[in-house]
Amino acid sequence: MSSKLEDIFRKLGISEDEGLYRYGEKMPNYPSRIRISLNPINYDAIYNIEDKPQILFKEFDIARDNIQDIEDEIYSLHKQVWNFGEVPILFIVLPNEIRIYNGFIFNRDKEKNKIWKKITERNRNDIYEFEFMNLVSGKLWKRYEAIFSKKERVQDYLLRNLKDARKVLHEKGLPFSIIHSIIGRLIFSRYLIDRRALDRDFFYRRYKCDFEEIILGKEKLYNFFEYLRTEFNGDLFPLVEGEKNKINESHLGTLYDLFKGNDIGTRQTVLFDIYDFSIIPVELISNIYETFLNRESKNSNKPYYTPLFLVDYVLNHTLDEMLENMSSSNCKVLDPACGSGIFLVESLRRLIDKEKEIKSNKLENEDLERIVLDNIFGIDKDEDAIHLSIFSIYLTLMDYQESTEIEKFTFPELKNRNLFVSDFFDLKNDFNNEIKNINLIVGNPPWGRIDGPHIHYCKKNNIPLSYKQIAQSFLVRVKDFTSSNTKIALIVTSKILYNIKSEKFREYFLKNFAIDRVLEFSSVRRNVFKNAIGPGAIIFYRFVHNQDTRNKVIEHISLKPNRFFDLFQVIVIEKHDMKHIQQGYFMDNDWLWKVILYGSILDFRFIKRLKCNHKSIQDLIDESKKQLKKGVGVQRPSKGKPPKLTTLLFNRPHLDTEKGILQRYFTDIKNASKWKNKYLHRPRDEELFEPPYILMDKMLNADFQSIAAFSDQKWAFTDAVTAIKGRPRDVSTLKNFLGLLNSKLFTYYIFLIGSSTGIEREQVHNPKRLSFPVIIDGRISRKVDQLQQIHKKMNEDGNMSEEYKKIASKIENELDEIIFNLYEIDTAEKNLIDYTFDVSIPLFKGREEPFNPPNENQLREYAQVFLNHFERRINGPNEFFCIEIYNNVNYFVALNFKIVRRRPQRFIDFIQDEDIDKIIRSLGDISLERMKDMYIQRDIKGFEKTSFYVIKPNEYKNWHRAIARLDLSEFIDAMMKADLRRIEMEVQQCL
Repeated sequence: MSSKLEDIFRKLGISEDEGLYRYGEKMPNYPSRIRISLNPINYDAIYNIEDKPQILFKEFDIARDNIQDIEDEIYSLHKQVWNFGEVPILFIVLPNEIRIYNGFIFNRDKEKNKIWKKITERNRNDIYEFEFMNLVSGKLWKRYEAIFSKKERVQDYLLRNLKDARKVLHEKGLPFSIIHSIIGRLIFSRYLIDRRALDRDFFYRRYKCDFEEIILGKEKLYNFFEYLRTEFNGDLFPLVEGEKNKINESHLGTLYDLFKGNDIGTRQTVLFDIYDFSIIPVELISNIYETFLNRESKNSNKPYYTPLFLVDYVLNHTLDEMLENMSSSNCKVLDPACGSGIFLVESLRRLIDKEKEIKSNKLENEDLERIVLDNIFGIDKDEDAIHLSIFSIYLTLMDYQESTEIEKFTFPELKNRNLFVSDFFDLKNDFNNEIKNINLIVGNPPWGRIDGPHIHYCKKNNIPLSYKQIAQSFLVRVKDFTSSNTKIALIVTSKILYNIKSEKFREYFLKNFAIDRVLEFSSVRRNVFKNAIGPGAIIFYRFVHNQDTRNKVIEHISLKPNRFFDLFQVIVIEKHDMKHIQQGYFMDNDWLWKVILYGSILDFRFIKRLKCNHKSIQDLIDESKKQLKKGVGVQRPSKGKPPKLTTLLFNRPHLDTEKGILQRYFTDIKNASKWKNKYLHRPRDEELFEPPYILMDKMLNADFQSIAAFSDQKWAFTDAVTAIKGRPRDVSTLKNFLGLLNSKLFTYYIFLIGSSTGIEREQVHNPKRLSFPVIIDGRISRKVDQLQQIHKKMNEDGNMSEEYKKIASKIENELDEIIFNLYEIDTAEKNLIDYTFDVSIPLFKGREEPFNPPNENQLREYAQVFLNHFERRINGPNEFFCIEIYNNVNYFVALNFKIVRRRPQRFIDFIQDEDIDKIIRSLGDISLERMKDMYIQRDIKGFEKTSFYVIKPNEYKNWHRAIARLDLSEFIDAMMKADLRRIEMEVQQCL
């Protein structure tokens, strides 16, 4: 390694301890596909964060008269990097300058090799922008987020081109089955070429032209396809009946443009080949291909494709752990809805790596074939998907062979032996007998409400299926392929955990299966599946064969928005988002699933107290013996069902929620249109539409506040509105309900237990809304009267001035304080409510406030939680507990909790020091490696002789006073354990 590169590493503050890997050293713990893709790339070093490549370094030390050679090599390297698609930054080190390229952006024009930044002697200090702390803290990525996240990458371009080509070919009369097969064969061919199993000379010798020109000649092309079939055997995209006769010159021209890299949509041509299939991972191509198939399918009920980082996470926590304790590579893996085969391919890689580890030498073709045939099994009802899985497996096997061996390798036939075209719920298909003794079941089965054999399966086996959710059926059906040691991990819609009508299914599932881990990613769903926003979770579990599951401890992890995750899909698990809870708690408290998504065990205890100490709104309605009624409004006629004639609502003002007629504490009758529908889907209880009542929108506002008002006006309203109707003497009770439902406490409550809130949309379902614990008190209804009056005045006068808004806000705050006092909510519980408003809701909404640096007042509030606890226990004549706060650094905040002998001037003191090394030394023995962990694990905690400390990134969400209580609990627990160990040692010494 040159001294110039070493000088750059020193300036950036990176070394082996901080994630630097030099070429030729032992590679980081990359997935096998990453190691293989890196093999052809000529680099000097890579900097990694959490085994994720961040910067690739390459030095060129060539004389200036060879400048064109340098430019050609740089272009080739950049091309390799953008095809690799894993390294955001490329450092090119030249004698007199450093060039920095965006590793995600591809260039269509070789002559315009775009440089992102250039560092010379004149701006040499710009290099410090890329130093260690800026990288691991996320500051650099925040500054240039648009550059890394918004540009089209080469895989995005390929996907778009595939979609456009498919559309064009179909419009030109070609059936989808032929389109899928021929594109698959051509991709396979391109892999053979770029991996040098077939060189360019092969085509000139055999066909007197290059590969792309073969595509333009039908006879040559199908002659080549026949060569592939005979030389490689296997089940690779077999010819469709009548295929050759249906292909014409126009079809071939589109295929030529596709593989030439020309833009099918814009008709823009490229001058140089932008693809390198020797580097693009097989898994990426398969996923892209599956995405383009599924997006165009009207019957698709899958989230398009499974991101590789989720596949890695699943297999890291299942197959890798299993293989670590095994002395062979025999571990049978089943994917019951295999799609592109992404789980099977990644499992195959791990099995091959295990075999290589055991044999310590190169594997023979027979070894590769045996591993596949003995261990890799998949099922999918879509024949195209099975062909794609086979294609993916074949390409993967090529990764483990020399280019000279590939042409001699005969691919094993997998269709109807290992991979089956079938509905997973077809109990008569051959796979039911062929697939046995499975060790691991993984996959991403379909989501959604689907008719089909799975419903009959669940009925036959007394499984309480809800909403026809096929994911529920998959979760249970896999048990038929398990033994006592089989592990299961499936990616499913997380609505299974929260839907109200799925409660019976959850009860069944918890009783019959032991859950090991749940990774919940609802709050980052838009970053997981780029074009689908359905909430998801990975459930790791086992079929228990009639064993008791109550004492099984579930590790529950809820991913939260994070800059590393957003940009690079690095799974960052923050400490307080990981909980360990016995399965029995979920059996007894079904609503706990939702609480721990955004809350903690403290929130569970708080809500449990409210539920246990108070009746719910629904309880009071039930006890009123129909004096209070609740229900939703009418539905308009639906297609295929005869409408019902009714004049009950005709000509009443329409409470149209979409036009804002229903607001908080106000109904806007002045702007309401008249209801003109005489026909309805079905009539409702007419009494429900007779006031007095409170009217509640099914949607919450953008801040998850309830939209509800009291009215004594006769309204017409649809099922977008729920009414609680009473008698004239119930007006005070109704207004009491209204004050509670529009309160801050209700927003906290419904965000934490609502089945849709913070999951998919700002919607509230009545069973959750009406489960709210209730207290009847005249002070609440009187405050509601004041709020209704001020909102009426604001709307009728058209006066939305800040003065009126302040008056309304003041009254709402007074109402919240009354409610807090009535429910005896203490300071710690108020902190939990505030955390939902200050952090959880803004995080879900994608706002920046939680990531902003905490101000002094917020840090003082955090520190005060510790001070309140320890000063009562420590402070005396010669000992005082005090806290030093270091917040004058760009990257982190540190708190040092000390016991001193003299009474300090300030018990909470802000230390204005910017020297990071000095601060770290003053706290204790903290390595740079641990400082890096702070940004991944989100905190560092430690003990010294007379002090303890906490260091966390300078983001408000880490320093909220609610988090202070969790941190305090963690410190107290550590101290108690240390005391117990000390006592045990003293006892041992006395024996």
